[in-house]
Amino acid sequence: MRVVGKAIPFEPALKLKQIERFLLELPGVLDASTWLSEGETQAHVTLSDRSELTPKLIQRRCMEGLGLHMTPRRVIVMLSRQLAA
Repeated sequence: MRVVGKAIPFEPALKLKQIERFLLELPGVLDASTWLSEGETQAHVTLSDRSELTPKLIQRRCMEGLGLHMTPRRVIVMLSRQLAA
């Protein structure tokens, strides 16, 4: 079916899951979650303590890999440190 002159709505939950999958593929990312706040995508990313990623670098990677419309407006980063056994 072809729709002319109207944008096809994009399911926000699918968009968020796609962003999470992309984030989880970045080297050093251990966990990622995304959500909408006031219409803007936010992300929380847990990094290994050896990762060199920063919030700005994560946003840049999203811009390059997913496009502006899929780039989180805000990225919160938490470092995970391994505890000795």
